[in-house]
Amino acid sequence: KRLNIILIFFIVFFILIFGRLIYLQIYKHSFYKLKSQEQLKKIIQLSAHRGAIFDRHQRPLALTTASYSVYAAPYDIEDKEDFSKSLSSVIGGFSWNIQQKLKTSSPFVWLKRKIDPTIADSIRKLNLKGVGLIREEKRIYPFHKLAADVVGFVGVDNQGLGGLEFNYNSVLEGTPYQIVIEGDPQGFKLITSPRSKGSLFTQPKKDGQQITLTLDETIQYSAQKELKKSILEYEAIGGQVIVMDCNNGDILAMCD
Repeated sequence: KRLNIILIFFIVFFILIFGRLIYLQIYKHSFYKLKSQEQLKKIIQLSAHRGAIFDRHQRPLALTTASYSVYAAPYDIEDKEDFSKSLSSVIGGFSWNIQQKLKTSSPFVWLKRKIDPTIADSIRKLNLKGVGLIREEKRIYPFHKLAADVVGFVGVDNQGLGGLEFNYNSVLEGTPYQIVIEGDPQGFKLITSPRSKGSLFTQPKKDGQQITLTLDETIQYSAQKELKKSILEYEAIGGQVIVMDCNNGDILAMCD
């Protein structure tokens, strides 16, 4: 009787184990496969080429130019103190700030965004293990503060935060794309050759469209200059100027 009871116990035990395996491997296979893929991937969102803003004579009021962003793979850095000192001498800032950023369990960390290509070249010459560069774009305004209140500005990820940059953000920004970085749970194989396993690949992107304004850069400059002069002359708190083409209603200048 005891042998029969032990035998029945083991039979039931193995049936339960086998049933559990079938449940996990077959019924829940898709769920756990998706969960494992999410744990092994790091998704970085990058902006597409942002459309330019021109005045009525196609003079650029807002453009994008090439730049690079610096990232680090903390798991690949053996001496974080020496690494931070070497890198801070090129990108600026304090080395301890970089060290603090490296104290993370994440396999990827931004160190500095939107640096000039010349600085990127200096970083490459350091030949540091665990540091990398990703090509991005930086928004520039060739005429600086000219029509700044109208044109607006963007954030670090080139998203519109004010003025026309904000109002027409969906037109200017295009379709952002992703960089998907695969690796093991410890963060290894962060970025390798594009043809190898565990590599970086991008989703298709759509560049932003350009916008042409009715503003005239020359008239806008004169309007801002005269407004500033009048405010100082009459000791006014502020003022506004709008210059309109009476024939068709086009706004040639606008400032306050």
